[in-house]
Amino acid sequence: MFEYVKINEKTMPVKYGFNALRHFSRMTGTSINDMENLGDNMTFDTALTLIFCGLLDGARAAKEGFTYTIDDLADDLDNDMGAIDRCMSLFADQMGGKKVIKKKSSEKEVKEEVIWTWDKIEELGLGQLGMTYSDLYDLIPRAFWNAVDGYWLTQENNQKKEWERIRWQTCCLVNVHLPRNKQMTLQKLMKFDWEKGIEGEDKTYEETMFEYEKFEKRKKLK
Repeated sequence: MFEYVKINEKTMPVKYGFNALRHFSRMTGTSINDMENLGDNMTFDTALTLIFCGLLDGARAAKEGFTYTIDDLADDLDNDMGAIDRCMSLFADQMGGKKVIKKKSSEKEVKEEVIWTWDKIEELGLGQLGMTYSDLYDLIPRAFWNAVDGYWLTQENNQKKEWERIRWQTCCLVNVHLPRNKQMTLQKLMKFDWEKGIEGEDKTYEETMFEYEKFEKRKKLK
């Protein structure tokens, strides 16, 4: 995923993916966590280096030759200073994602900064998300963080379904031994945090047994 930017009448591909950020990190010594704050008091040399790294990786992604130098870029910017804003706007759009997670304490919600390194990025992308090395470094940060969010949402939903299944089975087993007028409903047995404030989730004995019978039929079909 790359885009084209015009600099001094030259149209060139630009991509601020992880590969470009690796080049920038190596050239400037900037950490991953500091990259989202690059716009604060950025020097002209830093801006020039960042734009150059985006052009370098854009050429790689577009499979174009790249003989352009950082001095060539500086010469072109002399005649087109507006290109800096265009390139930085693309950088902000392609970075995306979150570098801060939230943890809840018993008293208040607090923010905790996550210290990201390239090793941690690879651990998450290659290890947990199952990406290949090429897949990971072909992504722009926004797409990577979206994939991370989707992965954790899937894990969370799977865990919720498992807890709900266990509760449902337990409710069925308990109700077998109770008289009809003292039957247990799902949420009376246990109400999960994610169900708080949701109306209409308290199923009756008949509804619970109907779901149980469907479950047993599906098991027999397998």
